Amino acid sequence: MKVLLINASPHEHGHNDTAAAETAVRLREHGIDSEIYWLGQGEVHACLGCDVCMKIDRCVQDDDQVNALAEKMIAADGFIVFAPVYFGGPNGALCNAFDRIFYFRTVKNQLFHGKPGGAVTVCNTMGAETALMGIYRYYNTCQMPIVSAMGFPTLTMEMVRTKNERFYTVVNAVADNMAELLNRKENL
Repeated sequence: MKVLLINASPHEHGHNDTAAAETAVRLREHGIDSEIYWLGQGEVHACLGCDVCMKIDRCVQDDDQVNALAEKMIAADGFIVFAPVYFGGPNGALCNAFDRIFYFRTVKNQLFHGKPGGAVTVCNTMGAETALMGIYRYYNTCQMPIVSAMGFPTLTMEMVRTKNERFYTVVNAVADNMAELLNRKENL
């Protein structure tokens, strides 16, 4: 089994990457492989609303990383997004990517149906829960089980910097619950 950990931050080795790396450690303890994919490299275009994807099964805009990320998400058994919070929502690059990926990969053929999806949001002081709901809306529309944690899987930058108890509670719970969902799915 393999879980894709998507670092949606423009900072490759920042707070979101730290949380993703610790989640990968915990997943390994469950015998689950993972890969951290950094979405923050370069521009991610917005959806054009052209519907060409419905004919060719990929986004017509092929000059950014969205098609490559979509293929990794399809190949993975589950995925967890680690997203920075900008103005009470997930950052624009993640929203642009997910608008395109979830539209052309799910509206037509429901490729993510039943695939567990998780998210951890990292904020400075507030807005993390609202950002989390912004990510969950993609999962809900695709009938994906949402990987939960004790409370909301939200962190502040200070929690990540100090790797305090709440930091480990969140990343371990998300990894543990992802492992449990994948194991249940495998044993069906």
